[in-house]
Formats: sequence, C-alpha cells, structure tokens
Amino acid sequence: MLQNVIYGLIQRAKRVFEEKYNRDLVGAFRKFQDQGNLEIIPVTATHGFLPVMKDYPEAVNAQVFMAKKDYIKNFGREPKGIWLARVRLLSRTG
Repeated sequence: MLQNVIYGLIQRAKRVFEEKYNRDLVGAFRKFQDQGNLEIIPVTATHGFLPVMKDYPEAVNAQVFMAKKDYIKNFGREPKGIWLARVRLLSRTG
C-alpha cells in the first residue's frame, strides 16, 4: 500500500539524517558545497519585507549584514552571493 511505501521512505530518510549526517543538516550541506556539488547563498531573514523597508536603508543593510554573518558562522567562508528576494519592487516608480 502507498502508506507503507511512504513510511519506508520516511524511515530511510530518518536513518540517513541520524546515522550518516549525525542530525547535522548544515554540516551535510557544507560537505556538499565543499565538494562542489551545491552552492548555498544566504537570504535576509525578512526578505519579503525589504520593499517595505525602503525608507529605512539602515534596516535593509542590517538584514544583509546579518545574513552574511550567519552564513560565515555556518559555512566558514564568505558567501559568493545573496538572494535579495523582491528587491525589484524597491526600484519601481509611481
């Protein structure tokens, strides 16, 4: 039955998470990135609100700074980029 297949997949994923990656997803992603299989970039904490913050550039800068700082803490290096979601809205006129 389908629920047994799904249950088996979930159990396998749980075993991999616990046994192979020692319950450390960030470490697992860091490993894949270091091997060149993946590129992780940070995103600001409240990315959906950046357009609302247009009158407070210091708040936008703080969002970007904290995203970069958190990335360095978790991955031990500078990010190659950052995802600034919905920033296009900041440059619209009228």
